[in-house]
Amino acid sequence: MRMSPDREVTRLAKQSTVYSIGTLIMKVGGLFITPLYLDTNRFSASAYGHLMLIEVTVNLMVILIGLGLPQATRRWGADEREDSLFEQSTLASILVTLLVGSAVAAVAYVFQRPLTTALLDASAPAAALAWGGLYAALRAVSMQLMVYVRVKERAAYTVGTQSLELLVQLSLIAYVLLQGNADLTTVVRIMALTSLISPIVYLIGPASGVFTRPAWTQISPMLVYGLPLLLSAAAGIILNVGDRYMVNLWYSAADVGTFGFASRISSTLNMLLIQGVTAAYGIVGLKSITAGRNDLQRRTIRHMAALYCWAALVISLASHDGLTVLIEYFRVDASYREAVPLVFWMCLGSVFFGLSQLVINSLVAAKKSRTISVIVVGSATLNLALNAVFIPWLGPIGAAYTTGISYAVFLLWSAIRVFQLEGISYRWGRVIRTVLLVLLFYALAQALLSLATPLRIMLWICLILLYPISLRLAGVYAASDVQDLLRLVRNRLHRPRHHA
Repeated sequence: MRMSPDREVTRLAKQSTVYSIGTLIMKVGGLFITPLYLDTNRFSASAYGHLMLIEVTVNLMVILIGLGLPQATRRWGADEREDSLFEQSTLASILVTLLVGSAVAAVAYVFQRPLTTALLDASAPAAALAWGGLYAALRAVSMQLMVYVRVKERAAYTVGTQSLELLVQLSLIAYVLLQGNADLTTVVRIMALTSLISPIVYLIGPASGVFTRPAWTQISPMLVYGLPLLLSAAAGIILNVGDRYMVNLWYSAADVGTFGFASRISSTLNMLLIQGVTAAYGIVGLKSITAGRNDLQRRTIRHMAALYCWAALVISLASHDGLTVLIEYFRVDASYREAVPLVFWMCLGSVFFGLSQLVINSLVAAKKSRTISVIVVGSATLNLALNAVFIPWLGPIGAAYTTGISYAVFLLWSAIRVFQLEGISYRWGRVIRTVLLVLLFYALAQALLSLATPLRIMLWICLILLYPISLRLAGVYAASDVQDLLRLVRNRLHRPRHHA
């Protein structure tokens, strides 16, 4: 049944809002514990740097354990023709993930010391990586279950489950940090044990439907589709945070901590906007594309480019004075001030990343998993090459520059391949004008840095408020776009209510 464009937009907006509220809750939790991590009297700078590296390592292990099956589950769930076997194929995928995860956790435990020396350094506690292996295995199972629940469009349940796990995890970590009993191993152990919460909550809720007979015959086609994405997902992690390893190679774990802190600030954009839109569009939008409709994708790309860039400007400017407050009132070490110049460029990289995730769904719908893999691996290779030049030359900010460049190439490459393979084009002139405007406004803000703080803050607020107006002046939006937005709002407010 064909769904109206306005109804698709409404579903996308509703689910994006739910996911964004959830990520806001999780981000607030992260901000709550950050001052404790950055208090070097409670948690050393080197331990924080090692924690950043373990998080990257765990993310890579989760991807490897999944074998691309979560991506295949999402694609199978978007196709009505696969609906009759969806629960059975999901259960088979979960069992395969559980088996592979157990093997990876065992390897991490048996070879904890050589793996720690190779991936971190000789001073890092080996037990932390061993717990990291268990953490990765449980997260991989949880991811498979989460994808199933998301395909069922149970956004609120997904967000509630993730928030519950994070609340328990952060509460325990904060407790041991405040008690002065925290070390790297203790923190990772808490992460591993609390990661049991999500799978349990999913299984007693919407995911209880997977308790059926596993469709083992579906594993082969799902692996054929998913394994190329396994390589691309692993490369995507390297593209996203592999620069931490390279900063550690040329500098120190403390510098990794500074870079990681800048990444946490810039990740506010990802958590508050991009992650929610990407999660919702990965279901609603993918179903729309699979059904042969592309208008929702074009509209979403244009609107999100404007919103993401505006948020990048706000976050990068707010980080300057926000960090000053943390240093003066929350005992955050002053050395973390070096993270501020990195934030905007990492936010800009997030903008390009978020837009590329919208574009690439066209390739997911067409089951062009190998093409996706080539794009991601190629972009990650470019990122590594640029990091090898920019990090020794410029330091951590060089890694921030390469993040923006690599994701811009990723977006451009994805758009070109979608046009070549599927014949779908977008209005990229408007997106380019949007990006150029945010670069101009950021440059203007930097030119005001030498002013007195009250005057500078007032002028920065003026720049932030002028940005959306400049979009209309630059032709990114027309009067008809504003009218369409008002019509959608009116329809939403005055829609008829159906009673049982």
